Amino acid sequence: MSNRILVVDDEPIHRDGLIAMIGKLRPAAEIIPANNGREALDIVNGRDIDITITDIRMPVKDGLSFLEEIHGNILSKMQVIMLSGYADFEYAHRAISLGAFDYILKPVNEAKVDELLTRAEKKIDEAKRAEEESKLYSISFPVYLEYQLNKYVKGRLKKAECQELLELFEQYKTGFVITTKIKNYSRFNSDETDSCRADIKYLLKTALDPVFHSISFFDQDNENIMVTILTKEDRTVSNRIEDMLISNLLDLLEPFARQLKEQFSLDITIGIGSRFNIDSQSIINSYMDSVKTVNYAFFFENSTILASGQIEPVRFSNAFGKYVEENEMYDAIKKIDYMTASAALGNILKRFTREQFADPESLKEIVVFILYNSSRLCQSFIREDEYSLLINSIKEDIHRVQSFTGLQALADDYLKKIVDIMGSNKALRYEKIFVDCKEYINKHYMEDLKLDDLADKFNFNSNYFSTLFKNYSNMNLSEYIFSVRMKKAKEYLKNNRLKIYEISEKIGYKDVKYFIRVFKKTYGMSPDEFRKFVANKLL
Repeated sequence: MSNRILVVDDEPIHRDGLIAMIGKLRPAAEIIPANNGREALDIVNGRDIDITITDIRMPVKDGLSFLEEIHGNILSKMQVIMLSGYADFEYAHRAISLGAFDYILKPVNEAKVDELLTRAEKKIDEAKRAEEESKLYSISFPVYLEYQLNKYVKGRLKKAECQELLELFEQYKTGFVITTKIKNYSRFNSDETDSCRADIKYLLKTALDPVFHSISFFDQDNENIMVTILTKEDRTVSNRIEDMLISNLLDLLEPFARQLKEQFSLDITIGIGSRFNIDSQSIINSYMDSVKTVNYAFFFENSTILASGQIEPVRFSNAFGKYVEENEMYDAIKKIDYMTASAALGNILKRFTREQFADPESLKEIVVFILYNSSRLCQSFIREDEYSLLINSIKEDIHRVQSFTGLQALADDYLKKIVDIMGSNKALRYEKIFVDCKEYINKHYMEDLKLDDLADKFNFNSNYFSTLFKNYSNMNLSEYIFSVRMKKAKEYLKNNRLKIYEISEKIGYKDVKYFIRVFKKTYGMSPDEFRKFVANKLL
C-alpha cells in the first residue's frame, strides 16, 4: 500500500525540487504540496496523511506552530520530518521534543531523504500492525495485559483503565519499577528472540520471588527494553528500610545479570526507579525514574545495576551555556592546532560528569551542535556532497554511541577529521581566503571595516588573521583598505559630477578635511589639483 506524503515549504523551487526527488524515490506515493503551516493543518485535519515533510521557517504559520497544533490522534498516526538549516538547529531539536520523527538539514541529500522515508515507512507499518494487533489483545489476557501495562506506565491509559490495572496490586502497598536494557540479543532470529524473552522474564521472576511480587513486560516501542513492576506488602517504609529493600534488590539482580551473561551471552543494564506507593502517578514516576537511570548507564560502563538515587542530573539551562573552551576550540581549529582543539573539547565534555550528569541524549545533541559549528569552518574547502555526507554522518554516528567514553572518542575523531580538512593544501587554502578577503574589501571599502569583523567573517582570530594577511599581501590590513579607498577616490575624481565631500563619504571618510589631507600625502597633490591635471590631460 502506497503512502500519502505532504510536502510543506513556502519556497516553490525548494518544494517542487523535493517533490520531484520524492516522486523519483517513491513513484507509487501520493504527494501533496502545501505553501505554509496553515494550509498543511487544513490538509491533515481533512485527510489521512502518512508522512509530512515541512520546513521550519515559513510565513503565515511556521513548521513548529503546525506541529504544536496537530491533534494528538493525527500525530500518533503520522510521521513528521522537519527541514532545518543551521540557524534552525535549536528549533529542530524543539520539534523532536514536540513529536517530530526526525529532521534533515538543507540542502537535502537524496540518499538521506530515502533513508528517512524508509525509517518513517517502517514506523508507520509497525504502528499499523500494532493497531491491528491491539484488536486481538482481548482474546488472550496475558498479551492484552502486557499491552495495557505498556500504555499504563507511559501515562496513556484512561483513568478507569488505570483503576482496573491497580486492582492487580491492591494487596500490596509499595514497590519499585525497574527497567532492563538488553544490549545484544538482536543476533537471534525472531523465533529465538521470542523464546529468549520468555526465558528472561521467567529467570527474573524466579530471582525476585523470595522478596518481591513481580510482573515483567517488554516495551512495545523498544524491543531491547523490559519493564518490571515490583511490589511488597510493607505498609510503612522508613528510609532505613527503603535502603534495605534496595540492598536486597541489588543482591537479587546481580546473580540474574550473571546468569543471562553465562546462559545467553547477553549483556544487560538495569535501572531501579524511585520507590512508589500503590497509586497511578507514583508508579508512572517510578517507571520514568527507572528509564532515566538505565539511560545514565551511558556514563557508568562498568556498572550493570544503577539505582535512581545514584544519579543527580545536571540543570540544563546552566549546563549547556556556551563555555570559553568552545571559542578556544574554534580558534584552535582555525589555526590547524588539533591538540589544543582536542583539549578544549575534552574540557567541555568533562563538565558533564564532574559533579552531575547530563541526560545522555541531550548531551549527544550538544556534541552534534558543537561539531556542526566546527564543520562549518571547513565547509568551503571540500565539495558540497562531501560536506553534506560529513554533517549527516556526525548526527547519525553520535546518536548511535552507547557510552560516554565512546562519545568522547567519536567526537574527537570527527574533530581531527575537520582539522585535517582545514590543514590540507594549507597554502592554497590561505591564498583563496585572502583573495576572497580582498574581493570583499574591494566591494565594501566604503563601510567601517574593522580587523575583528573581517577576521570573524573568514573564521580566524584577529591577531592570526592580521599576521597572515600581511604575509600574503605584503601590507597590513589597514594599509590595504587605505590603498583601495585612494584608488577609488581617483576614479571618482575623474568624474566631474561629484563634489569633493561626496567622494569623501563614498569611500568611507566622513571628515572631508581628513580625506583631502591623506589624499595629498599619498599623491603629492590635493583632490582639486588632481582633478585639474586630469581635465588638462596631464594625468
